[in-house]
Amino acid sequence: MPHTAASWVTTDSSLTRWRSAGPQASAATAARGAALAGRAGGCSPGTPLAVSKLEAMCSPAEPPPGAPPGPPLAPLQRFLACVYMKRALQRFVHQEDYLTMVSTDATSLTFRCDTAGLAARVALHPQHMQSLHLQLTPLADVKDNWSADDLQVMEKFFEQRVAIAPYRATALQGWARAWGAPAAALPSLVALMRADLAPVAPALWTLHWVLRIPPAGPLIVPAGQPAVLLAKHKILFFICLTRGETQLVLPLVYDVQSNAMQIAERRDAQQPHLNAVNLHLKRFAEFNQGHGECILWPAVRDLLINFTLPQEAPQAAAPPPP
Repeated sequence: MPHTAASWVTTDSSLTRWRSAGPQASAATAARGAALAGRAGGCSPGTPLAVSKLEAMCSPAEPPPGAPPGPPLAPLQRFLACVYMKRALQRFVHQEDYLTMVSTDATSLTFRCDTAGLAARVALHPQHMQSLHLQLTPLADVKDNWSADDLQVMEKFFEQRVAIAPYRATALQGWARAWGAPAAALPSLVALMRADLAPVAPALWTLHWVLRIPPAGPLIVPAGQPAVLLAKHKILFFICLTRGETQLVLPLVYDVQSNAMQIAERRDAQQPHLNAVNLHLKRFAEFNQGHGECILWPAVRDLLINFTLPQEAPQAAAPPPP
């Protein structure tokens, strides 16, 4: 039996639930959709859908209440993108050794990260199903490791910086990889999220944590790939510093064992601003080693507040005339 557009709508239980939860569906349609969702097979009778409602589902609109800000998109497009991202995250959780899947259903998944001491539930919005939301719960044996503010920052960062248009699975994978960082570095990564969401004051630069390699980034990892890499005791991540029209994409390597950070080495000659950042990081480390504190976030914060490009450095005073 050929699949009509209406019968395809009923083949995915989450799609049926979205139509039932959406403002376009009537009470009778919602009840009929719920009944059909329980039937197996792709040849179930379709749910009638008025052309006007289909047009509303496929027409660009502003994000609904409870969803993060974003460009006008069709409600159906947002829903399908969220389902795609949820399934991609499910695949990433199975791939990474430091993440453990707990449970999954049509609209949510729950996983655990023992290194971070957190359980995470990612779910579609229960009313309109056009956005993904993160809920974090500290594990019982380490419940005092995270403050309520830390949890809120991580949840907000996921909802406003990760699970958003244009819905890149590689950015989601970069976010998932950050969970595998050593426990000592995790508070610094949360501080990066906080600075991304709210600029540090007083600062010369604003920070954006890059989760997907941009085309203009240094050619260390191919463009479009996840921008967080873990290798033994090192973490490679990318940040973008912005001031006015100037943007600097910085590939940073943090060494957990030596508690040191530097610009990632490249095979070709470095750009002048990368050399300047590397020199700035080395000077910062000289005055801040031995404190026992993870240097990752303090070093980035110092860049935001004090780093200047070589051509902007104060000029040395001219010697007095003879």
